[in-house]
Amino acid sequence: MSDSSWLEVVNTLGHDLRRPLSVIRGAATLLLEATDELPKESHDQMLGLIAGGVEEMTNMIEDLAAAVRSSGLPSENVAEQPEAGAEKNGRFERVLVVAAHPDDPEFGFGASIAKLADEGAEVYYCICTDGSQGGEDPSVPDERLSATRYEEQRAAAEVLGVRDVVFLGFRDGYLAANVELRRAITREIRRVKPDLVMTHAPLRATSIPIGASHPDHLAVGEATLAAVYPDARNPRAYSELLAQGFEPHKVKEVWLPGFDGADVFIDATPYMERKIQAIMCHVSQFADRPGMDDGGPGKWIRERMKQVGERAGYDYAEGFKRLETG
Repeated sequence: MSDSSWLEVVNTLGHDLRRPLSVIRGAATLLLEATDELPKESHDQMLGLIAGGVEEMTNMIEDLAAAVRSSGLPSENVAEQPEAGAEKNGRFERVLVVAAHPDDPEFGFGASIAKLADEGAEVYYCICTDGSQGGEDPSVPDERLSATRYEEQRAAAEVLGVRDVVFLGFRDGYLAANVELRRAITREIRRVKPDLVMTHAPLRATSIPIGASHPDHLAVGEATLAAVYPDARNPRAYSELLAQGFEPHKVKEVWLPGFDGADVFIDATPYMERKIQAIMCHVSQFADRPGMDDGGPGKWIRERMKQVGERAGYDYAEGFKRLETG
């Protein structure tokens, strides 16, 4: 491999190391600032986050070392291909959910994720930002809030049966559908090799509350669609990814939130409680918020999903706009 290719590999490693470093920094900051008042359970949780971050960094560095020894790149970075005859979920064996913030997958796709996972699909998350603007207290350090939100996201993903969660670590509130974000999402598509990608709508919806059209959502929606086509399938896009062993991949379908004109409806009725349970894992997003004594988010989530269900003949449903990539 040429010197320039190795430089690209090292640059990529530096980018990926931001994720565990952010978690370690946030957990360590919390331990140092609140040693006397931190409950033992939270203290142990922060130590677990630090240990997990160190392990993730170690694995990344070991992968690079193996690549150097073999004059190639490690195959561990690429999701294993399913064995012939492996149990399949309907049309989808692998699903990648690309979302802007921790908690976005559960709010937007939670019941469908649980259904896909229960039916045998391997579901993976790609969370693009560090979640550091998802709070009302400006005195809380960004690193501390990010560490909390990462842990909450992992817990929520476990409730729904998600295989793995990757945090890209971009700064919350600052996303743009630029080449850097497209490249990072393309890498995850080529790594996971999903049949189905679920992500945000790239256009602002004016018929629903404004929160659904957060600028980060719009940026992730556009960047993900660009990553699906043409980036992920084009061997000439991001040559450094090809050099690292991330072969081109063609996604079959993309599902976007069906704010207007949904053409895919998922019966969410058997999965409502799991969706709400997963949402409630994001404790930091509901602390000291109004309305929590009147059924909390579960109440308005049921109301909204009941309205979608009425359009499809279900008690509760999630609706999406399907894009077939050709």
